[in-house]
Amino acid sequence: MNATHVQIATLLQDAKKSMSGWSYKNDLEALRSLLETLQKIDDQWHPHIDIEEHHFSKEAIAAAMIEEEEQQLTAAIGKHSQEHAVPGAMALPFVLFNLEAEDRAGLAETMPPAVINDLIPFAWKDQWASMKPFFLE
Repeated sequence: MNATHVQIATLLQDAKKSMSGWSYKNDLEALRSLLETLQKIDDQWHPHIDIEEHHFSKEAIAAAMIEEEEQQLTAAIGKHSQEHAVPGAMALPFVLFNLEAEDRAGLAETMPPAVINDLIPFAWKDQWASMKPFFLE
């Protein structure tokens, strides 16, 4: 799983490089490179997310550990996410709005009210608005 995360992260950097220096001129080679990279990401993403959803579902986690262990894992995941989900103005809306309604509500309960009620919908909205077409909501 970690190796796939690294591969996808590398491909995302390749996509970023393909777009750097890209002009609005008819730059077909840069577009081809970007499309090839995005296809590689797509080819890895779907099998990867299927594995994650299978092995890290609520049911799988509940079957593998007792409630206390699950709470410890949840706390560790939350800590890791807070340390690595930067910038928050992009990462938090991406994570939150790509969850089903029940899961979104559960995650929102763990966040400070100011983040949910003020930062995401107002102060940060201009920063994440371009991602909205990709959200589940």
